[in-house]
Amino acid sequence: LGPLYQAIRGRQVLVLRYRPFGAVEAWEATVQPYLLKQYNHRWFLIGQGIKPGSVKGAYITAVKIGSAAALAGIKTGDIIQGIDDVDVNSSVELSERIARHHPGDKITLKYKRGTTVSTADVTLKEQESVTDNQSAIADATIAQKLGASFSPLSSAFKQRYRMNTGLAVTDVDPGGLFAEIGIQRGSIILRINGQQINSVVDIKKTFSAATNGIARFECLTPDGSIVVFNLSLGA
Repeated sequence: LGPLYQAIRGRQVLVLRYRPFGAVEAWEATVQPYLLKQYNHRWFLIGQGIKPGSVKGAYITAVKIGSAAALAGIKTGDIIQGIDDVDVNSSVELSERIARHHPGDKITLKYKRGTTVSTADVTLKEQESVTDNQSAIADATIAQKLGASFSPLSSAFKQRYRMNTGLAVTDVDPGGLFAEIGIQRGSIILRINGQQINSVVDIKKTFSAATNGIARFECLTPDGSIVVFNLSLGA
């Protein structure tokens, strides 16, 4: 399991070869793994099958309400493939291209939705800061973005299970991102982008500090398995 876990953490594309018992030849699949889960005493690797060279771009996992992308009609599940006639092959390239512009600049995004490729004109907005008296609103925004609510782990819980970090998922919205990924109530967020998480404030800090527009979650699920997944913050 070690190489699979490292591939998820390192955002590596894997080429898997498998030969069933009694078969003469092995079959091969190219996969972008994003979740490793244990169920009924078996381990399952969940990811996106990739036909080499067939899909390029930045996959949008969430769109912030009121953001420039949302106002332009970009939706969760879209794949951004270009900015101003320049191809984009990854979330990193998307963030780098956007970083070259300033608030108020207009850009044209080329995106794929299903089998349809379209364009959208976007006017970039200045990122709003969150002050102390807006913290409750910001907490609600985090909960809405992830589709879950959270609570810090008690000292007694940490001592009992010998944990020094973690933020408990106390509720999951059936139609939210966590439910879609498979994160259950009772799961514990351990780290985001390698930083320990103990509060919603820590989540906000890691989101703000994400230089490549990606938040990489490491979670402990109620059945004891570790789930790793990426959340795009670029849109």
